[in-house]
Amino acid sequence: MLRALGRESARLVELVGVTLVSGLLTSVVLVVGLLLLVFGSYELGVDPDNLVGPIVTTLGDIFGVVFLYVAVVVVGVVL
Repeated sequence: MLRALGRESARLVELVGVTLVSGLLTSVVLVVGLLLLVFGSYELGVDPDNLVGPIVTTLGDIFGVVFLYVAVVVVGVVL
């Protein structure tokens, strides 16, 4: 498909770099967000089981896509 568009596919090093950068950034944000949500909801008297799941999955989707784009730019696959 990329050849039909006149573009080259990414090398393995670039794909691994994008995966590592985006995974690391997303993991850090999700761990911090998860801890804040769990302890914050406990302090407010809300059951963390009902609150944390939907919020963390939404944060994971949002930040995952954002950091995937950031990683592609940082690694230099797309300028």
